[in-house]
Amino acid sequence: MKNFRFLKLFLVSSLCLSSFLHAGTLFVIPGAEATGIGGAFTAVADDSTAIYYNPAGLTNLEGNGFEASCFFMDAKAKTDSKIVFTDEEDWFYKNDYDKLKVKATIPFFAGYTKYKNIHLAIGIYGIGGGTGKWKGEGIDNYNWEQIWNIKNEYSFLVYNLSGAKKINEKIALGVGLNIIQMKEEQNIYAIENDYEYGSELYRRDITNYKKETDDIGYEGVLGAIYKPIEKLKLGFTFKTGCKIKLKGDLDSTWSYFNKYAEEIEYGGEKNSYKRDYKYPMTCSLGAGYDITEKMLLALSFDFAHFSKICDENDEKLGYKNTCVISLGTRYKLKENLDLLCGIRRDPSLYKKENVNLFNTDQYALTVLTLGAAYRYKSMKFAGSIVYNISDSLTDNYDNSYEFDSVVYRGTIGYNF
Repeated sequence: MKNFRFLKLFLVSSLCLSSFLHAGTLFVIPGAEATGIGGAFTAVADDSTAIYYNPAGLTNLEGNGFEASCFFMDAKAKTDSKIVFTDEEDWFYKNDYDKLKVKATIPFFAGYTKYKNIHLAIGIYGIGGGTGKWKGEGIDNYNWEQIWNIKNEYSFLVYNLSGAKKINEKIALGVGLNIIQMKEEQNIYAIENDYEYGSELYRRDITNYKKETDDIGYEGVLGAIYKPIEKLKLGFTFKTGCKIKLKGDLDSTWSYFNKYAEEIEYGGEKNSYKRDYKYPMTCSLGAGYDITEKMLLALSFDFAHFSKICDENDEKLGYKNTCVISLGTRYKLKENLDLLCGIRRDPSLYKKENVNLFNTDQYALTVLTLGAAYRYKSMKFAGSIVYNISDSLTDNYDNSYEFDSVVYRGTIGYNF
């Protein structure tokens, strides 16, 4: 029989790779203008990304139009350690590769119109996803040579239908329905060289592990904007969260070769796979205040209920509920040109430390943003740059970890 001990490290690592879809805590937020002011958009919500931030904000839009934007990130989780540890039995793996590459390109598209006194919008956007890759060669704590090639892909795609209405000059209400499609794919290719089993010397073991799942969940959205005085707006958004029943295939195969490179045993299995993913309930509170005719100051508090998220065995992952604080400003430099800047504090999900290279949502982030929006006739162009500065973490072995990254967003819109 094959010795499966080394595979445990692969499985632990691959499961950790799923964390790359998070931007610290909350999922990736859309829109170049909204992110340009740090994501403090709950009370502002004056473009079509209102379907995400606050559907009541659709009442700020006139006529018919559409908006498209794109998010791009190319980042690396880094450590000063050449050793990767697992949580159990202090398993370690020595190698010369100390970075996890993370790439993501996430789109947003929405169209809006007005029917009588009801503002309507429909949109499709990514709320998280990307690809995490890690490759390495080295030896484990049994001095067995190993080669790893791990790839993980995750995505959350949201199909949205929203509507909003002004109740009076001070109050606007909005509702929405999110159909959330989640996809997950994991691939592990592992080679282990030269170890003894019984009286035989086995030259090489090869393991292939593949998993593909997907399904959808339904989430309700409620939003409100209240304008107590001319210069002040207050916003509230509540999203119910949902359960996504992932279904798919899990395929695992292995081969053994002796010292003459002859295959002496082969095995594997293909099974159906099921997992309930608890997509978190969230709510947001925000305010927007016109300091002058040209300058807007905005503030948001975004709460997320992550504590119920579980693993494949329906055991809680030890996440904690979080609050993201965002502060931003928009300054009208010219009639058709706005300058944007903001800051956001994005705390870690973890209730306790579980520090290793692969957990990209283990970091608390300080997020700095700059952007601009330009309007030419019926067209709008906007762009923003986001710099995520992670807190440095140290594990039980005094190895440090960090995950700084730069994110680019661009937006184009047209009003008919």
